Amino acid sequence: MNNYVVLLKGINVGGHHKIKMADLKQQLEDTGLLSKVTTYIQSGNITLSSALQPEEIVKTIQNCIESHYGFHIATIVISKDDWLTYSENHPYFDEAEELKMLHLTLLYQTPNADQLEPLLSFKPNNEHCKIIGKAMYLYYPDGFGRCKFTSALIERKLKCNTTSRNWRTVQKLRTMLLEMEE
Repeated sequence: MNNYVVLLKGINVGGHHKIKMADLKQQLEDTGLLSKVTTYIQSGNITLSSALQPEEIVKTIQNCIESHYGFHIATIVISKDDWLTYSENHPYFDEAEELKMLHLTLLYQTPNADQLEPLLSFKPNNEHCKIIGKAMYLYYPDGFGRCKFTSALIERKLKCNTTSRNWRTVQKLRTMLLEMEE
């Protein structure tokens, strides 16, 4: 069994795609393919164990959501090792006065260099972005609420789905993964 973080895009946002995480936790465990399912807040953050490969976990979760709720949700599965790496290496950590200024955006596909150039050359205000593989580290010194470097912009420029989490959530999911080993 391997441990994973699963991020669901757009759950319980603005009254759309409502799912009670306690119900989803039970439904995922009831598949018999996922275990140690734990959720964090109501925005689609999950840790779990499974013998399945990540692509199979995505299909299992998406099928479960579609059968119980009737809609499709973009889902990304990240291995424990990858999540630990992401959670230890925010390149702007030392610059941020507060953790709420730091975000991690995960890309569902690795972008090619032609797609990256226009995005990385976009430098609104004093916002900063660094991409390492499928991880995009963002620093919003003026706060997330006023940022110009939005998920919609990133998705439009890179032509791929993304999902973002603030640094507190990234760290909470890290703790949850580590607790699974105890």
